[in-house]
Amino acid sequence: MPSRARVLVLLALLVGPSTACVDRSSPIITRPDLNAPAVRPPSLEFPALTRPGQEFRLLVTPTDSRQLITRYVLYDDGTFALQYLDEAKYFGEYVGTYTRRDSTVNLVWDSDEMIATGTLLGDELRVRYNYFLQLQGWRDETYRRVSGGS
Repeated sequence: MPSRARVLVLLALLVGPSTACVDRSSPIITRPDLNAPAVRPPSLEFPALTRPGQEFRLLVTPTDSRQLITRYVLYDDGTFALQYLDEAKYFGEYVGTYTRRDSTVNLVWDSDEMIATGTLLGDELRVRYNYFLQLQGWRDETYRRVSGGS
C-alpha cells in the first residue's frame, strides 16, 4: 500500500500540469454586486381611461428580459380590457365582457374558450385563468386597484 507521501506526490504531478494549461487570457466571471443600485428602465405609462371604469395593475414586476406591464380595466358598462404595454411602448389589449356577483367577477373574451374568474378582495383583483388559457401560457395573477371608479 503506498504511503501518504507517495499519494500526495502523485496527486501533485497529475494536478500540476493540468492547471498549467489554463488560459489566463479568458475573461473571469464574477458575481454581481447585490448592493449596487438597480438600474430601472424608463417608466411605461398606460393611456388614460377612455370611459368610466376601474383600473387594476399587475402587482408582480416582470422577470424576463423584455419588460411588459399589464392592467385590467373593468368599465362601468360591463366590458373589460386586459391591456399590455412593452418597453417599445407597444400597446395592445384583449377585450371582452364581465359579470359581477358580490366579489366574483366572470371575465369572458370574444372566444368562449377564453374565460377567467376574478375575485375582488379589498383593492385586489385576483385573476384565475381557465385550463385553455393556462395551456397558452397565461398565469394566474393578482392586480391592485390604482384608480377609483363608480
